[in-house]
Amino acid sequence: MTQTAGFMDFNNSGKLEIDFFFDVRCPYAYQAALWLQEVADIFGADLDLRWRFFSLEQINRKDPAWNIWEQAPGADTAKSLWSFLVATAVKNQAGNAALGKFYQSLARMYHEESKDINSQTVLEDAANEAGIKAEALADVFSGKDKSGYELLASEHTLAVDKYGAFGVPTIVFEEKYAAYLKLMPKPASDRALEIFQRFLMITMIDHDVLEIKKPMTAEQNQAVKDTIKAIKKEA
Repeated sequence: MTQTAGFMDFNNSGKLEIDFFFDVRCPYAYQAALWLQEVADIFGADLDLRWRFFSLEQINRKDPAWNIWEQAPGADTAKSLWSFLVATAVKNQAGNAALGKFYQSLARMYHEESKDINSQTVLEDAANEAGIKAEALADVFSGKDKSGYELLASEHTLAVDKYGAFGVPTIVFEEKYAAYLKLMPKPASDRALEIFQRFLMITMIDHDVLEIKKPMTAEQNQAVKDTIKAIKKEA
């Protein structure tokens, strides 16, 4: 076990556990996912990176009676529901690592290639990159497989009720220490581990630090917009 993983293994599970709550439509979550995946690859078996669901449409609704997991997928008010339903099928069939591959593939198609994440073909292509064939998703698209609704409801509710999540990416260490983080673009490979260690320390150790918000100037906001455009052009 690496020194960092061992020092931070508060759950005594033999590894550092990280839950990453995402919505495929968020560009910040996508960049953070690429970064954390790179960090996870460095740690290897010493880090357990678990992909979890959080709906931006749900958290942004003003109607307390409305739930995305009670809507029809593809509707104007449930634009990311298909992604969660298919993601659940991928996870059920091939596990957490495949779910991570599916999410990152679909997010790449959406953020870099401007593809429609409600397209069955696009969803099947992303699943295929995660090792799941199109025919294995038939029950999801027919409506027979309802497990995605249940998983989205339980994970989104967990994120809000247990961790106070309000957006993505919400990153939780050892099922206890949660933080919301915005990265744009993801850190360069030679700085990925350094930034991770700093983020981990302030989230898990510096308990007196309750929140950090970095105001963004007009120039910084424009830089973020330019970066997002550049990511799409490079694809």
